Amino acid sequence: NKLIIDVTQHEVKVENQSVFLDPPIEISRQFWLAHLQSNISALCSINKLKRKGKERAIQSTITPESYRQDSFGNLAFKLPDDLLTKSYEWINTYIKNALDYVNSWRKYQSLWDLDVKKVNEALGDNLEDWQELLTEIKSGKKSFNYATDDVNYGPIIINYKYAQRKINNRYNSLHREILSEFGKNISTMINTFYEEITVERKNMEEIDMNDSEKIITAISSLRSCRNNLDNWESTLKKLKAGESLLSEQKFVYPINWKEVSWVEGEFNRLKQNFEIKDSQYRNESGTIKSRLLKEEEGLVKKVQDIENIWKTKKPFSGGIHPKEAIETIESLEKTIQENKVSFDKLNQAKELLNLPQIDLSNINKIVEDSTNLKELWHHIHKAWSQVDKIMETQLKV
Repeated sequence: NKLIIDVTQHEVKVENQSVFLDPPIEISRQFWLAHLQSNISALCSINKLKRKGKERAIQSTITPESYRQDSFGNLAFKLPDDLLTKSYEWINTYIKNALDYVNSWRKYQSLWDLDVKKVNEALGDNLEDWQELLTEIKSGKKSFNYATDDVNYGPIIINYKYAQRKINNRYNSLHREILSEFGKNISTMINTFYEEITVERKNMEEIDMNDSEKIITAISSLRSCRNNLDNWESTLKKLKAGESLLSEQKFVYPINWKEVSWVEGEFNRLKQNFEIKDSQYRNESGTIKSRLLKEEEGLVKKVQDIENIWKTKKPFSGGIHPKEAIETIESLEKTIQENKVSFDKLNQAKELLNLPQIDLSNINKIVEDSTNLKELWHHIHKAWSQVDKIMETQLKV
C-alpha cells in the first residue's frame, strides 16, 4: 500500500436522461495494471552494490547479461509463484466491486425509461397495483438518500454527489406525474359513479306503483337496483381507498374535486329510497298482479280480434286490385304494431313478477304471413301497373 500514492477518480453522471460513469471503469483497470508494471520495473531496474568497496557499479555499456548481474532484473523470476497472481487478483477484485457498485446506479435509468401513459394503461383502475407502485417509488427514494458524496474501493474513488441530486429530483417528478395520473383516474371514477347513482336515485323517487303505464319501469328499476347494490358498495369502498391513498401520498386536490363523502351521501339516499319503494312494492305486489291480469284480459281479446280480422280480410283473392290488397295488409300491420307494444310491455311485467306470459305465437305468425303476402302483392302490382298503363292509353285513343 505504501507504493500506492495515487487514486483514480470517477463520477456517476446523469445527462440526457442517461446514467453512466465518467470516465469508464476500464480506465482504472488500465491505470492500475500499468502502475503495477511500473513498480515491478522500477524494483527490477535498481542497481546492485558491488562486492568490492562501497562504490556503486557504473558501466558505460549495459548488456542483458550485465543487467542481470548488476541489477535486480531477475528478481521477478525469484518471487513466490502466487505473489504476482494475487496482485492481479487484488486489482480485479477492486475493479469488480467498483463495477458492481456502478451497476447499482445504472438501475436508476429505469426512472427515465418509464412511460407514465403506458403505466396508466397497464394499471387501469386496479387500486392495489397503483398503491404498490406509488409505495415502491416512495420507499425507493428513502433508501436512495446517502450521507456522503463518494465511495472508495481501494484506490478507486467514485463520486455521485450531482447524480444523487438529479435522481432525487427525478424521483420527485416521477412520483408527481404518476400520482397526477392516478388522481385523474380516481376523479373520473368518482364523477362517473356519482352520475350513475344520482340517476338511479331519481328513478327511485319517481317510481309510482299506482301508475300502470310505468309499472314495468318501476319493477325493472327495483330489480336492477337490488342486483347492483353489492357492486355499488364495492365500488364506493374502492373509491374511498383510492382517495385515502391520494391523501397519504400528499396529492394536491384540484378545486373542482368531488369528494367521495359526497358520493357516499348520494348513495345512502339511493339506498333509503330503494328500501322505501321496495317495501311498498312487496306490500302491493298482490294488487299489481291483479291489475296486470285484468289488463291481460283486454289484450287477449285484442289478439282474438286481430286473428278474426286476418281470417276475414286477408287479401288472398285474385279479384282484388293489388293496390287495395297492399293497403289492407298495411292497415292490419299498423293495428298489430300498435297493440304489440302493449303486448310486449305486459309480458315484460309478467316476466318480472314470475307470471306466465301471453302466447303471441299466433300474432307472430300473422306478422310473418302478412309480410310474405305483401311482398307477393308488390310483385303483382308491378305487373298490374303495366296493364293499367295500356288500358289508359287505349281509352285515350
